[in-house]
Amino acid sequence: MRKKYPILVACASALMFVALAAAPALPAGWTLGLNTAPGYDYYHLTAEMRTLVEDILYRRFYTSEEQLARGIFDWVVENIDYEDNFGVASARKVFENRRGKCGGQTRLFIALARDLGLDARYVLVDRDQSGRPVKHACAWVRLDGQTFLVDPASGIFDARHQSWRIAEDSPGYLLLALTPRN
Repeated sequence: MRKKYPILVACASALMFVALAAAPALPAGWTLGLNTAPGYDYYHLTAEMRTLVEDILYRRFYTSEEQLARGIFDWVVENIDYEDNFGVASARKVFENRRGKCGGQTRLFIALARDLGLDARYVLVDRDQSGRPVKHACAWVRLDGQTFLVDPASGIFDARHQSWRIAEDSPGYLLLALTPRN
């Protein structure tokens, strides 16, 4: 009996080495942890949010930035309910509550996209796809050399809003969607 234990230890060690060697490597071309927004910022990611980014990344094999952005978009659309409330919500608040209005859902999409190195920015929409005047928010994102308006609150990946502008959204900048245009 005593002679079997060293064999079992050797086998267990070999299996552990094989398991570690077989652990999934980061898919080629993608880098995690690029969103370094500070804790007070609208785009700050918690540890739980970073785990979600990894889950989205490893869910399937992405061959383009657009596919990766669609993976993030799909998660937001499927898991975040629309809530028409007053106030400005951070990505963290929307993630934790699993609800938010257009601005908060957009911030969550942007925060997750930026963590994977995608160029995503906050957009204020003045006229929607049908030309109606609105006070709405969505994301502008550059994917594979093309630009898209991604509107998670409306469930539209390639929105065709008629009048919109990219807003300043650097850390600490107070964004007010209702600020009148000059």
